Amino acid sequence: VLAGAGCTVTMTESHPIVFAMLVDLAERCAPHVRVELEDARRLIPAGFDVVYLDPMFEPRRKTALPGKPMQVLRDIVGRDAPDLAETLALARRHARERVVVKRHTHARAVGAPDWRIPGRTVRFDVYRPLT
Repeated sequence: VLAGAGCTVTMTESHPIVFAMLVDLAERCAPHVRVELEDARRLIPAGFDVVYLDPMFEPRRKTALPGKPMQVLRDIVGRDAPDLAETLALARRHARERVVVKRHTHARAVGAPDWRIPGRTVRFDVYRPLT
């Protein structure tokens, strides 16, 4: 959506297989989106207007498993994700306008968001930068 609106978009992914999938997707659907094989925490200090964090959701406590594609992705990537609170704090120190974190509707917020954009299955917690 942002790239379609003319915004410059830089995506980061630290896992090589997921990175390759994102590069393929960007080449086919959004050639003007830059995809970097990098831990986002290394690029955030460069300063961006908006930092959007889309961490993998924590496993559900329900008995039903997620869909097969998500199970495969979890098996490939594993569960070793960077600390979201640490990444959020870094992003809030460097973002110029705001930081948005995608969360499952039932997940606890990280810190205290300035506002939320609710959805049916996900919500977006929005934080102002720290000054």
